[in-house]
Amino acid sequence: MQRAIDLADALARGESVYVLTPRSPTPLLDVLQGRGLQTCVSVLACGSARVWIRRPDHDGPTGA
Repeated sequence: MQRAIDLADALARGESVYVLTPRSPTPLLDVLQGRGLQTCVSVLACGSARVWIRRPDHDGPTGA
């Protein structure tokens, strides 16, 4: 979890990264979304998950 958070923290605006986790990472998603990052999870047939993490191009709904 900490490695994924470190990767996410290093993202510049508009950048994204995929991480693989052994299962759907609900606590990680809560942390990332709390930091204003966008996420999307794809659960794989083997039970692991691929998590897309993106730092938006803007800071809020106004696009600032």
